[in-house]
Amino acid sequence: MLRLLGPDNELDVSRGRGVGAHCIVDLWGASHLTNAKVLTAVLETASNAAGASLLKIFLHEFPSSGGITGVALLAESHMSIHTWPEKGYAAIDIFMCGRADPRRALDVLILKLKPTHTIVEHFVRGDRSVRPRVKNQKGQRLTTG
Repeated sequence: MLRLLGPDNELDVSRGRGVGAHCIVDLWGASHLTNAKVLTAVLETASNAAGASLLKIFLHEFPSSGGITGVALLAESHMSIHTWPEKGYAAIDIFMCGRADPRRALDVLILKLKPTHTIVEHFVRGDRSVRPRVKNQKGQRLTTG
C-alpha cells in the first residue's frame, strides 16, 4: 500500500492518546463517482484493509446529478462518502477507534478512485490534552477547556 500518512504522521491513538483517529479527505479528479456498485466494493475493501468490522453499507444515488452519498457503518465507527461527479469531487470522512487504522482505508480509497489531487486532514479524537482554539467574531483567539 501507499501508506500515504506514513510512520512520521503517527496519530497517537495506539499510545492511549484519544479514542479514535479521524481523517477528513477531499478527492479531486476522482473516478467512479456515479457508480454505486464500484463505491460499495471500494468501501468494503477499504474497511477490510483498515482492520475494521463492516456492519452495513448504505448508498443513495441522486438521479438528477448522478451524485452518490453514503455511509459504511463499522463496529469501530464509520466511513462516509459524498460525490459531486460534475466537479470530479468526493468528500470522504473516515473515523475509526480501536486497532482499526483509517490511513489504510485511505490508501485503498485513493488507489481505487484514482484522484488527481488529494487533501487530507487527520485528527486524534477524544484527546483531552488538546485544547482547541476558536476565534470569536472579532478574530480574537479563545481557548476552551
